[in-house]
Amino acid sequence: MKRIALLSAIVICVPMFLAGCDNDEYVRDEAETMSMTGILTEQKSGDDFSGTHLLTDENDVATPLRSLSINLSNSQYLNNKVKVMGFKNPDDQVFEVTGISVTEVLEDEDEEADFIGYKNTDFGIQLKYYDDWEIEERPDKISFHAPSEDGEGDSIEISQFIYAYEPVIPEEEGQISALTSFMDERHPEIDEYEFKVIGVDNLDAVKVLKSGEMVDYYIYRSGLVYRISFIENENFNEENKKIFNEMISEFRFTGFTVEEDEIIDSGFEEETTTEETSAEETGVEEISEVPEIDMELTSFESLPYHFSAKYPSNWYYAGSRGTEEGVRHHYGFSDESVTDENEIISLDVISDDLPPGTNINFPNGNGVKVIENGKINIYASIDNQNYRVSGPVEYESLMIVMADSITPIEIEDE
Repeated sequence: MKRIALLSAIVICVPMFLAGCDNDEYVRDEAETMSMTGILTEQKSGDDFSGTHLLTDENDVATPLRSLSINLSNSQYLNNKVKVMGFKNPDDQVFEVTGISVTEVLEDEDEEADFIGYKNTDFGIQLKYYDDWEIEERPDKISFHAPSEDGEGDSIEISQFIYAYEPVIPEEEGQISALTSFMDERHPEIDEYEFKVIGVDNLDAVKVLKSGEMVDYYIYRSGLVYRISFIENENFNEENKKIFNEMISEFRFTGFTVEEDEIIDSGFEEETTTEETSAEETGVEEISEVPEIDMELTSFESLPYHFSAKYPSNWYYAGSRGTEEGVRHHYGFSDESVTDENEIISLDVISDDLPPGTNINFPNGNGVKVIENGKINIYASIDNQNYRVSGPVEYESLMIVMADSITPIEIEDE
């Protein structure tokens, strides 16, 4: 038995003798085991890495990973900070994971954003956007910035320009639209554009394709032109372009800012006895005070005709060139998106003189009430311009308040 043990010892010592019989200098064929820490993510199809997953360290250096024994896509590991153990494959430099542990559970940054409403009464617009986008509001521009790690993501901008359009009808060519006139006058360098219908209310728009993925939409509203732009940046994302189209489909015009969104008070001084006597002597019926109404009002501006007026803040309005004889411009108001069928009250800029009727004392000018075919017409002459507010009898008080609110404004050039 002792001889067998001695022989075994000799045989085992041979390879050690050939290698110098020194454990520290013994060369192993196995790759060196090491550990790494970082955030674990799945690789995207088409990237330049081998492997199946990536480990990104605190210096944003990504190392490709794979594992034959561990499911790296397990939800407890994926998108969290982990420590992996293993070795680098010498053939393709992919880190072969043989062990893994979670060092920090991170919040889910891929939570779906909400598509929420946005309203800006300085611009008189509303639309929807995703709440993970940042909004930047300036007097001349509204910007929506897409989420991006380095702040260089795509953006959407809405600008507003004053444009007092006067309709012109050239010979044998039909009427030139406000948008055509604007493009010819302000952007003669743009040769190609197409007409589109956009938004909740099917607004006429001009679409201009620019370099890359960038695009502009131009929309006309009485005295104003709006430009809605998609701006492609370094980190262009196709999803952001789709979001832009979603926002365009939700775009619509609303009322403008009024300095005080309050219930209108008449603000009239009491009539003197002399004035009351004079009205009685002449036998002319007269409304001496504007009624109070229990409605919150906001205002809109008519830039072509340089006036502002108030209307219910939860209503909608739309303007168009007058088609009726003696009507220069027509504005319709309704408690839903305005159409010819649901218009409740109208405000017309008229060229005719005020007809006879019940006198109304407006602080800014003369007023007359006329009932025609069961419909109330409130006429007002303010700053040498005549107006007519019309609607059903039950809205008489509101129409008087709207006519009373008509105020001349001064428009500065762009």
